[in-house]
Amino acid sequence: MERTCPGLLYMFLSRATTIGTPEDRSTSAIFFFTNELTKKRIQNLTTTMSGELCKKIARRSKWIQHLNKNKLKLKISKKQKQDLISWAKGTTVSQKIVHKIVEDTSWRKSNSLNF
Repeated sequence: MERTCPGLLYMFLSRATTIGTPEDRSTSAIFFFTNELTKKRIQNLTTTMSGELCKKIARRSKWIQHLNKNKLKLKISKKQKQDLISWAKGTTVSQKIVHKIVEDTSWRKSNSLNF
C-alpha cells in the first residue's frame, strides 16, 4: 500500500485517536490484521522488500528537489509582514463570496483536475 500511496500510512497513524489497551489492542485506531507490518517496515516505507527505491517515492523526491531549486524568494519588510497579518486577522469572507469565487472558472487554463 505505501509504495503506491506514499504518505498514506503516516496519514492513518497521525489521525489515530486511541491505541486501545495493553490487554486488547483490537480497539486501537491503528490496529492492523497482518504480521507483515513490522517496526522495520514502518521505519523504511521508501523501499521495496528487495531494497529498491519505490518509483513514486523517487518521483516525489525529484519533484521536491525541483520545487526547492525553483523556490521564489520573497523580500518583504517586517512592517509589510505585520500589515499583511493584521489585514488577514481583520478580514472575513462570506460563504456566498467563497462559492462565487470557486464557481468562477474563467481564470482556469483547463477544466481538468491537476492531480
